[in-house]
Amino acid sequence: MPSRSVSQPDAADEEANRRAAAFFEAAHRVFLTAQDAAGAAERSFVIAGYRVRLVFAGQAMIPAMTTAFAHLAAEPGPACDLTVCIWDSVSTQTQTVPSPWAAGDPPARALIEWSDTRQFQTLVQPTTRILDMLDRQRSIGLHWIPDAHHMPRYEMISPLRALLYWWMRAHGRQLVHAGAVGTRRGGVLLPAKSGAGKSTVALACLAAGLLCAGDDKVLLATEEESLLAHSLYSSAGLHGSQLGERFSHLLALVENRERPENEKRFVFLSNRYPDQLPASLPVRAVLVPQVTGQRDTKLSRGTAAASLRALAPTTLFSVPGAGRETFELLTAMIRPLPHYTLHLGTDPSQVPHAISDLLEHLV
Repeated sequence: MPSRSVSQPDAADEEANRRAAAFFEAAHRVFLTAQDAAGAAERSFVIAGYRVRLVFAGQAMIPAMTTAFAHLAAEPGPACDLTVCIWDSVSTQTQTVPSPWAAGDPPARALIEWSDTRQFQTLVQPTTRILDMLDRQRSIGLHWIPDAHHMPRYEMISPLRALLYWWMRAHGRQLVHAGAVGTRRGGVLLPAKSGAGKSTVALACLAAGLLCAGDDKVLLATEEESLLAHSLYSSAGLHGSQLGERFSHLLALVENRERPENEKRFVFLSNRYPDQLPASLPVRAVLVPQVTGQRDTKLSRGTAAASLRALAPTTLFSVPGAGRETFELLTAMIRPLPHYTLHLGTDPSQVPHAISDLLEHLV
């Protein structure tokens, strides 16, 4: 299943798509066998305005795959926009899923193995062998992991990221590495690399009663000439020392408290702030957070170029297949907005006041 290339002749592309289709059907049969062996279960969510149905083989994968989406839960219904089949081999006692690529014929990628044909997108994580595959024409995804009891932490914090990125991108929603906080009147987008203060801002705003559509990842969409930040995950992370010093009320919710102090601690915000996690926020401005070490938090005018430098690189590197088209889309989405630098002080209580005051001025 070689990766798609514009230089490939049509015949080669059709052969790649045919092989991808054959693998998808074989893997889907393994899923159905796992369902027969372990039982079937479903969960439904409304994400960025679309109904997403997660279909499980057995129970082992349900908590890890659904907790981050809890704030977007919906009642099951007969219709859905995207269906994702989820299973592991150990808990269902079924066969493992082989590599989709023939020996010596993987896509030429340095760190990950992924491919894109006319109908199918495929990602295999080389170290864990976790498989994600999307049939774009039928809006069906596959997510398989060898053993649910050895799931990487990031799979719980931001589950199904590749599948949702692929499908949502084709439906006008762009996954970005940024947070979004605000009030009922609107919000601000917070682009920055990891460690620059997005989670600090999000948690400080929640503690003050503001809203949060995401601390690290949201889906952007332009609708009726307005930019919306759609919520995706309810997870948030801070290093242990910061969590204890500034947000000790969240310590009881930490999921990975057994990890070393210098690693991030993760919490699911829906467990603490169920009424402050909106499905979406209208974006009124872009704020690039910067840690200053000073006590007071301040705002200064920024530029679209600075916001793009904070948003684009980490967004492009975080999902497979993002490139120039994604960069151009991000530019078009955020350029019309006002841009600011949020100079973060050491007193987190000042952060929500600065953001609220700005929104009052902008709306």
